[in-house]
Amino acid sequence: MPKPSARDEDALTSNGAHTVVFVGDSITAGEVSSDWVSLVGESLPGWRCVNAGVNGDLAWNASQRLSTVIAERPDVVVLLVGTNDVAAASSPPLLRRLRAMHKLPLSFTPSLSSYVASVEMIVQGICALSSAQVILVEIPPLGEDAESVINRRVSEYNGELHQIAKREGIPCLSLFTELVQELPSNHRPRAYKYRSAPMALARFQRAVLGRSWDEISRRNRLIVLTDWVHLNDRGAAILATLVSGELKRILP
Repeated sequence: MPKPSARDEDALTSNGAHTVVFVGDSITAGEVSSDWVSLVGESLPGWRCVNAGVNGDLAWNASQRLSTVIAERPDVVVLLVGTNDVAAASSPPLLRRLRAMHKLPLSFTPSLSSYVASVEMIVQGICALSSAQVILVEIPPLGEDAESVINRRVSEYNGELHQIAKREGIPCLSLFTELVQELPSNHRPRAYKYRSAPMALARFQRAVLGRSWDEISRRNRLIVLTDWVHLNDRGAAILATLVSGELKRILP
């Protein structure tokens, strides 16, 4: 979704429109994943939706750019981050790649404790520096085997998200649960393992061959994901419905 021009922003602000900033990684950025943020915007005409997703972000990266989020003067911040935290904690090649992409401190090692600390920093920073409300969103599954080792780890991270939400008195939307419920009982997908090739191939099919995210997903025998990481159109629609419903509830 294109960022509004300065003139558009002034007009929206003067009309009292709600501003929602979406913070996250590539799943939110919507370049290599179906663009659920635009779907939310389409369901909330007149609202100003700012996509602040950054490819490859860990929660630590998001915590370092709070000033840019606050500068948008949001009424609500929606935070969906953690896929890279979980994946990098179990994949040295991915961690090396993310260190190079984001110049992560050598002292920083992704872990459950570092993730919790970063999310708490984001939530508490937003609440201290603005009047915005915060919505947390569960990390989606990595691959579509809900009982895999990596998804048990995702569930552990999501459990901590719900604990943060409880402590801070904010909502945490059950995205993982909603997506897993879409998977047929006889679904036997290939297990997730960090590989850059499926992501690059999905991007090529979308950009060059013009295939839909759902078609790419079908070719990989997946239901809600395209490349074992990112959302297809079906998954994005589920997420958009969850988020837009919560936004309408807290900002009628």
